[in-house]
Amino acid sequence: TLLSLLATTMSEPLSNAVEDRAVRVVGNPIATEKGAEITLEFASLVQEKLRCEFLTEDLVRMHLSTKGAFIDNETPAVQVGGLSFPSVRVTCNHDANQIRVSTSKMTVVFDCLPFAVSAFRADGSCVFASYPNQALALRKAGGFAITRRCNSVQDGIYGLGEKFGGLNRLRQGRNYTLWNLDIYDKLAADPFVLDADHPAYDHKGVLFDPLYVSIPFYYHQAGPAGPCGGFFVDNTYRAHVLFGEPCPRPADPEGPT
Repeated sequence: TLLSLLATTMSEPLSNAVEDRAVRVVGNPIATEKGAEITLEFASLVQEKLRCEFLTEDLVRMHLSTKGAFIDNETPAVQVGGLSFPSVRVTCNHDANQIRVSTSKMTVVFDCLPFAVSAFRADGSCVFASYPNQALALRKAGGFAITRRCNSVQDGIYGLGEKFGGLNRLRQGRNYTLWNLDIYDKLAADPFVLDADHPAYDHKGVLFDPLYVSIPFYYHQAGPAGPCGGFFVDNTYRAHVLFGEPCPRPADPEGPT
């Protein structure tokens, strides 16, 4: 499992968190010029909107509302409005079970109940897939949004900025904190990590974290020689990336065999 967690504050370890998980899609999708907008219902019956829009045929942006409203310029990191993108033909098809938003190169699939999200290339290969029944969750204590994705033990995760422990970040049980810190000191790092006693935070070895520059971008490679997908998380505050047990990615049931 690849779990990425975006935070506005840190108040308690993740293991103590009470998650409000997205459980289903409510109603029909609303087609937009570049994709679709769907309404999600969480376990607490809170509803939020999720916008899926293609900027190019293989570059998609997903945006979750806050209290039902979108903040279109949340950070200056993604300058969508100031860039000139070519016109993209996007189709949106849906039935009672799935919503499929597609271009000629990529399809994003939303399962309605239980809620899940995945993306596939035109050849049917998987770009990413959410972990079963844990695609998205909110946590009021600390202001977290949590997503979980599948990965294989043969996959590669590259990026996240200047991190110790090897080029491939994917190690089971490894936790990363995206928070710039320029001092090699456990006491300085402890306030920012999820669990200061976790073996992932080895302040005596080459796995010390956080340290130096953090960048919320990574490549996820399928297997030792498979295709890569790039992911940027538009979040300016502290974030955490944790690696757990592997979970196989699905193939697109409507893609080429």
